[in-house]
Amino acid sequence: MNYKVKIITSNKNFTIETLDEILNKEYKFTKFSKFGYSEPLKHKIFKNCSAKAIELFNTYENIIIKGTKKIYLSNMRFPNGISIWNIDFTDKNISTTTINEVIDLMESFAKNSQLLFAHFSTEAEFDIKHKEIDDCSVGWEGVSVWDYENFLPGVYWYTLFGSELVNTLGEHKLTNIPNVNYVKTPNNCISFHLKEPINSDNWKQRQKSLDDLGYLIHPNLFYKKGIDKSNLNHLKAYKTYLKALK
Repeated sequence: MNYKVKIITSNKNFTIETLDEILNKEYKFTKFSKFGYSEPLKHKIFKNCSAKAIELFNTYENIIIKGTKKIYLSNMRFPNGISIWNIDFTDKNISTTTINEVIDLMESFAKNSQLLFAHFSTEAEFDIKHKEIDDCSVGWEGVSVWDYENFLPGVYWYTLFGSELVNTLGEHKLTNIPNVNYVKTPNNCISFHLKEPINSDNWKQRQKSLDDLGYLIHPNLFYKKGIDKSNLNHLKAYKTYLKALK
C-alpha cells in the first residue's frame, strides 16, 4: 500500500537545525541514505553531511532525501511564505513502529512554531479528496500551494495542527473532537488520529466521517473537491494568520 504525508511549514520560522535533525535520525524503516536537489541523488548521508545538505537547500530552495526502503522526503519553498514537504513510501504491512517513526518525523517540524499543518494517510485517501480530472488537464490536478491561502487540505487518518494554528482555531475545539485519539505535543501542537488502523479495509467508508470531523472544526476551513474555491466563506482568522507569514 502507498502512503502519503504532507507537511506545511512557515519559511520565516524554519530552522536549519530541523534539516540536520532529520538527516541524522536513527530510524529502522524511515532511515535516510541519500540526498540532493534533483534526481539522481548524488550525496550519501553520513555523520557530518549536514553542511552540504544545508548548502544545497539554501541554494536551490528545495531538497530530496531518499531512504533505503523506498521512502522519499521532498521539499519546495514558495514566495507566499510557506514550504510543502512531501513524504511518500510503500509498505505492504505497515507496522506500529513505522507509523510512530513517520509521526516522529512529522513532529520534527514542530519546533520554533515552523509547523503549520500536516497529515498522514494512504495515497488512495489523499487522491479521493484531491484528485480532479477535467477535459483540459494532462494527468490530474488537485489542491495547489496557492490554495493554502484559503483552506487546509483536509482531515485524514492522522492530522497535526501547528501551535499557532491551535491558537487560531482554539485548543478546546481540537481536543473535544469525538471518536479520535488526540495528543498535545511538547511544542503545543495538537494531533489526532482515528481509532481504526490506517490500512483498514474500511478506508473508503470512513471518508464521510473524516469530512464530518473537519466540518466540526470549521465548515469552510478544509478543501472540498469540486466546489468553486473563489466563493467559499473562509475563516477570517486563518487568512489573517497566513498573511503574517509573508
